[in-house]
Amino acid sequence: IGEALKLNRSLEKLKLGHNDIGPEGSIAIGEALKTNTSLQILNLLANNIGTEDGIAIGEALKTNTSLQILNLHGNNIGTGGGIAIGEALKTNTSLQILNLHGNNIGTG
Repeated sequence: IGEALKLNRSLEKLKLGHNDIGPEGSIAIGEALKTNTSLQILNLLANNIGTEDGIAIGEALKTNTSLQILNLHGNNIGTGGGIAIGEALKTNTSLQILNLHGNNIGTG
């Protein structure tokens, strides 16, 4: 899916909730988000996404200009992933809704 997202220019909504895509899948999606310009809604609910994966998604959000809604509810991105996503929000101009509920981010 990550490779397809790099090339696809028409898909606007992708729901992958409860698919256990894990580290490999979420990092691939993060890489694709760096260049994808059509995806507006991405649901990665409960996919066993960890800290490194959260960092990869955060890096992608720094350059992505199309994603408006991102649901990461019920993963485990932890403090490191939360910090990376927070840093991305400083420069990201498209994201309007971000769900990080249940990610063990802490208070940092």
